[in-house]
Amino acid sequence: MWRSPSCPPEDNPNRCAGDDSTFVYFPALVCDSSAASDGGAAEAAAAADLSGGDAGIDSGDLCAGVTTLSVFFSPQACLSFVEVEANRDIAFTNDPSAPVIDEPSDGDMLSPDEWSIFVWHDGPAAARRDPIDRAFELLEPSAYAAPPLNGEAYVLEFSQGCTEILRVMLTGTAWAADPASWGILTSLSGPVRLRVVRMRFAADALVSTPVASRPISITMKASIDGG
Repeated sequence: MWRSPSCPPEDNPNRCAGDDSTFVYFPALVCDSSAASDGGAAEAAAAADLSGGDAGIDSGDLCAGVTTLSVFFSPQACLSFVEVEANRDIAFTNDPSAPVIDEPSDGDMLSPDEWSIFVWHDGPAAARRDPIDRAFELLEPSAYAAPPLNGEAYVLEFSQGCTEILRVMLTGTAWAADPASWGILTSLSGPVRLRVVRMRFAADALVSTPVASRPISITMKASIDGG
């Protein structure tokens, strides 16, 4: 998988359903009002169950700030990406369009007292669109609320070695860890590697080769004293 070019490929289609707490959709699928009418009622219900589970999260918290302009990373788009990564079709080279992680910095130690917001930006080449891309944007703007997914999207992967710990799928360029995800990350000992992968979708299908950022290493603690 793309977490390291040397890691064995792995196919995880079942994890895209929305009921795996380590495959995080942001915003959560339960916040997508179109899910029930688009065949996603089961996924929305599963996300709702997760939101009421550990760490005391409820669906209201998960959906805070979600509007009709919010763009959702759909389960179908997740499946498209999983298929591509299983075939090792992820660019690890110094692609000028690859995302660059702004926050946190490589080597940072994070705790709830310094709640981390993960922020990144696209490389300079990502801003250059060919005429077909520009026409597509006019027909299917990135701020189109309902599925299918069109436009830029990102996957954050937290891993230790070849073991994936947490994956976050979203269409923005920032993510603040929810308590459940933070709990997963702080349950680990030792540093965690983070990569961000950028890709482009048209009707839930990948239309670009996903490109991975340079990885950074961070350490997360449940409290300032490590407890």
